This record gives sequence, structure tokens and C-alpha cells, in this order.
Amino acid sequence: SNDKQFVTAGHCGHEGSNNWYHQGLPANGFLGAETATLYPSVLDMMRVQMPNPQASRRIYGNSFEVTSERNQIPGETMCASLGVTSNVDCGTVGNQSQYYDALVGKYFYAYTYSGISATNGDSGAPFYTVTGSGNIALGTMIGETCETCTTGWFANLHSALAVWGWHLY
Repeated sequence: SNDKQFVTAGHCGHEGSNNWYHQGLPANGFLGAETATLYPSVLDMMRVQMPNPQASRRIYGNSFEVTSERNQIPGETMCASLGVTSNVDCGTVGNQSQYYDALVGKYFYAYTYSGISATNGDSGAPFYTVTGSGNIALGTMIGETCETCTTGWFANLHSALAVWGWHLY
């Protein structure tokens, strides 16, 4: 449909405003408003409604579009468009794991990643893989194992969309 939303880490809006802003946008940087969250009940992921004129399928930091979504495959190469570090970095999908979120004192099922240099504040970054048939969304970063490191966890987009009864495009 014409309804454009993006996903990010659910914990990012847990204790604050439901409105999202970006300094690089006009109109006081308004990016959108939270429409649904699975945090802290099922997954660390939420949806944010975008005003239609600014909706895009493009990955920040790249010029290509995401064309579909699917479950990740352990061992495959994936990339992340990191907001705080302002770069795109690639690494490897790990296995399903449990991620402990101290904010709510709860474990979440997630997948591990390695080889992607992230830092505090990169949560919510989109994870995707590049294939010959298109660029496929896999999930969003939900945590790193240290302040500046190359391992951490991401929430599975396919699972979140199934819970919401949604699909990509």
C-alpha cells in the first residue's frame, strides 16, 4: 500500500517520546511517529510511520533499494547501515541466541553477528544482505557486546512482520 513505515530497535523509544527526529530533515527534523512496538513483550523491534513525501526504500549510506525480506542464514554475509558511526560495515550472521536486556530485565531471542564495528547508539541500524536478485532486509541491531566492538545481536525482521501480520511492500 502507500503506507510507509520503517523499523528500528524497540528499546530506542521505550522511555521517551514516540516521535522520531533527524537533524538533517526540514520541518524541525520530524521523521515519524511510533505506530507499534513488540518491546518488551516479544522482540526488540518497533514500527515508525513516515510522512509519505519522505518515504524511501533506500539504505542510508548507499544508493540501492531493499527489495524483499527473509530469515537470515547463519554464516552468510550481511551488512549494516550504522547511524552513529555513519558508515556501512559488513560481517557475518551468527546463530540464534538469547540477548539479555538490562533495561527491562528480560531475555529476548535474537541472532548474533560478527565483523561489524558498532558503537553505543547504533541500535536500530538495518541489517541486510546483498544478493544477485536484490537487497534483502534481515533485521535491526539491538545490542553490541562492548562499547566499540565487532560482535552483538540483531532482531529478526521476518519474525516481527509475522507477529504484526505485515509484509514488506
